[in-house]
Amino acid sequence: KALLPQTVVILGGPEFLGDNEAYLRQHKEVDCVLRGEGEESFARWLEVWDNRAEWGSVKGLCFNVNVNEESLRGYENCHPDGNSEIITQKSEFNNLPDTNCQLSTVNCQLYHDGGLARVVDFAALRAPEESDLFTWSKPFVQLETTRGCFNSCAFCVSGMGDPIRTLPIDIIRHRLDRIRERGIRDVRVLDRTFNYHPQRAIELMKLFAEYHPHLRFHLEIHPALLTQAVRQMLRDMPHGQLHLEAGIQSLRQEVLDKSLRKGSLEQALDGLRFLCSLPNLVTHADLIAGLPADNFDGFRYSLDSVAALNPANITVHTLALKKGADLFERRQDLSTAQEVTRMVDYANATLPQLGYKPYYLYRQKYMSGNYENVGYSRDGRDCLYNIYMMEELHPIVSLGGGGMSKVILSENKLERFHNPKFPEQYIEQFDKVLAQKEQLCQLLKNIPV
Repeated sequence: KALLPQTVVILGGPEFLGDNEAYLRQHKEVDCVLRGEGEESFARWLEVWDNRAEWGSVKGLCFNVNVNEESLRGYENCHPDGNSEIITQKSEFNNLPDTNCQLSTVNCQLYHDGGLARVVDFAALRAPEESDLFTWSKPFVQLETTRGCFNSCAFCVSGMGDPIRTLPIDIIRHRLDRIRERGIRDVRVLDRTFNYHPQRAIELMKLFAEYHPHLRFHLEIHPALLTQAVRQMLRDMPHGQLHLEAGIQSLRQEVLDKSLRKGSLEQALDGLRFLCSLPNLVTHADLIAGLPADNFDGFRYSLDSVAALNPANITVHTLALKKGADLFERRQDLSTAQEVTRMVDYANATLPQLGYKPYYLYRQKYMSGNYENVGYSRDGRDCLYNIYMMEELHPIVSLGGGGMSKVILSENKLERFHNPKFPEQYIEQFDKVLAQKEQLCQLLKNIPV
C-alpha cells in the first residue's frame, strides 16, 4: 500500500466473522473485509472492485465510506477531529451504496456492514480439485460434502444459524473418482455432523465402501444421533476404512447446556461406547477444557469416563474464543486460567498412564490459559490426518510482507523463502527478492503432480 496507494486490499476468512468496524478503523491500509462464505460474494466484488459506489451490493462486504464535512452538515455529533457518535439520521445520505446498512461515524467515515455472506447454491460451486491452483502433492484431500451444521454450539462458528446445504451423492462420487485417480489414499470429509440425517449417512457410507481398499475416510460423527440403521451400517463397513471423530466435549449436562450443544448426554455416552466397541473402525474422542460452567472435578470426570471406554485417540482441546461464535461476545461462566491449568495438567499426567501418548499439538488464537490442543493416541492408532496437517509435508506459498514460503525438496529437505517485512526493505533488496521469486517458482514447477 505504501508503494502503490491505488492498490485495493480486501481480506476475508474466519478472523472476520465478528464485528469488523474496529479492525477497519485501526487498519487504514485495508479497504474492505468479507464476512462469511466468499465464493459468490468475492466473485461479485471482483466485478465492481473499482467502483466503490457498487460495493454495497456485495453481501457480506464491510468497509468505510469517506464523508466530507459538507455532507455531514447538520450532524453536530460528528467532527473532523474524530470526536464522533452514532448517526441515526442515515436516510439523508442518499449517496451511500446501501441506505439500510448500519452506520456510525469514525474520523468522519461511515461504516457499512454488509451482514453475513451465504452461498445459496452450494452444489453449483466449482469443485476445488478442478482449479489449476489445487495442489495434489498432499497425502490427503479435504472433501466438503456439507456446509452448515444443525448444532449451534456457543464455542463454534460452523452453525451460526446456517441452513444445512449438501452435495448430491452423484457429485461426491465424481469427485471421489478423480481423487482416487490421483493416487490419494486419505480423504478428510468436511461435514460437521455427517450423521445428522440418518438416511444420508447410510448413503454416504455405502458410497465410501465402494472405494475400499483404495480410499480411507475421516469423518465427524455425533454419538448421540446413532440410529439402529446407522449402527448396523457402521458394523458392516470394511475394516480400517473409517476414522470417526466423536465430539463429546463434556460429560456434564450443565456444561453442554451452557455451551448450547444439542443432543442427549446419556445417548452420547451410549453412542461413544458403541463406537469404541467396533473393531473395524478407529474412534477418536474430543474433549474441551475450559467450557462455560465447567470446573476441574467436572473435567476430570469427563476425561476418566471417556478414557474408560478405550477410544483409539483422545484430543484435549483448550477452549478457543472464535470471532463470530456466541462465546466470543458473551464470555460468561468461563473457567478461570488456573482451573484450565489444572484440567490440562491432569490430562497430561493421566492419559500416558492409561497407555495414551501425545502425538500432535497445535495452538489457536484466544485460547484459555494460553494453552494448546493436544492429541493422545494408543500405540499404532495415530490419526494420520492430524499428523499430515501439523507436519511440513507439502509446499506453502506465502504472499505479503513477512510471509514465508516453503518447498519440500526431493531429498526430503525443506527450503524456506522469507519475504521482506517492510516496504523499505523490499525496495532496497529488489534484485534479491526477484531472484528469490524466480528460484521459488522454478522449484514449484519441478514438484511432481
